[in-house]
Amino acid sequence: MTSNSISVSRRPVLDLELRDFETTINGIHVIGTWFMDEETRRSQPCLVLMDATRRTKRGRVIPCVITLDQAWRWAPDIGEPEHCWPIIRDWIKRGALPGSAANDRDLWAVLGAVHSRLRDMMMMPPIPAKGAIKHKSSPETPFGMVTIRNDSTGKVLHQAEVTGHV
Repeated sequence: MTSNSISVSRRPVLDLELRDFETTINGIHVIGTWFMDEETRRSQPCLVLMDATRRTKRGRVIPCVITLDQAWRWAPDIGEPEHCWPIIRDWIKRGALPGSAANDRDLWAVLGAVHSRLRDMMMMPPIPAKGAIKHKSSPETPFGMVTIRNDSTGKVLHQAEVTGHV
């Protein structure tokens, strides 16, 4: 299978019918939704950016995705511009977002759209139960493990993931 092929048996990693919020800024449609990892079946909030001037057609849209675990890189004060600028240029060069990769104003428009809803994405709840069931994805991300051991022997009696909206 080539990298341009899509298997019909693969689960989608995005379901744009599941939306926490959406807005259009600088000609960019910004959606707060959930990214579902195919391997771990875990989900996490994400921002999806798309060209607002184009019609959304199934299989014809190039979504630009920023997941919650990468949000810090895009943050205005603590982010990594050296990480963000090449990604933004690539999105524009591929035609996923409006503008010219050589025009700084267009690059800043994309970054402005991200910054405008980054905090909202970071405050999103876990994926709704209906979406988690539909995509067989866990609605919560684990943030720890609890291990119960016998003090005398050290034998593990029980182990469980701790999940929740942190």
